[in-house]
Amino acid sequence: MTANSRCSAAEPPGLETQRREIESLLRDSELRAGDSWYIVDRRWFEQWREFVESGDQNSSSFPGRIDNAELFEDLDSFHLKERLVENEDFTLVPAAAWNKLLLWYGMMDGQPALERKVVDLPSTMKVEVYPVEVFLCLHSNMENVVSARFSRTDSICAVQSAVCRAFSVPPGSECRLWMKSSDSSCERLRNVHISVLDSCLSSGMTVIMETRNADGTWPSSRPQIM
Repeated sequence: MTANSRCSAAEPPGLETQRREIESLLRDSELRAGDSWYIVDRRWFEQWREFVESGDQNSSSFPGRIDNAELFEDLDSFHLKERLVENEDFTLVPAAAWNKLLLWYGMMDGQPALERKVVDLPSTMKVEVYPVEVFLCLHSNMENVVSARFSRTDSICAVQSAVCRAFSVPPGSECRLWMKSSDSSCERLRNVHISVLDSCLSSGMTVIMETRNADGTWPSSRPQIM
């Protein structure tokens, strides 16, 4: 039985060719800001490595479809578990390697590809495994909340645009943003041109948008958070 007969992926090349191609990409790919890398369950990747090193297409170590189920908190939200460790829980592979593995082995139905961007942060270039996850809402209805994910290198302007899209804020509306921390304190996000990192916006916070009233006033001097 060939690897292709065990899953609905394309016919892969020979095992030694697979090993050489993927190992070469892992060895030679450098981190460049904006490039995509992908998270792969470490156990699946190690089983794939054992399979290709066995040289036997009928080996019992055949890994099957890419399966990242163990990395998720649940299979509804597909949120990553907290504090996953690279090379213990998962492996990062460049986009070129991911595309080959996906073509050869396929992926478990319903699971999203775990694409992450390389970001250029102060003093380090890294794959942003855990982007900033925040909640968005309007001041006029703070019970209607949606979640969103942003890179630390995204601008606050990008956050503002996301709020406008999420709640269909009319184009041209004059608005301002506040960020609410877990202790319920609010701080105005005055400069929309700085990055998420520089604004100190972090996961778990809420971004509140208020729009100016027709009479030129704002709904409040500061959002009242209970």
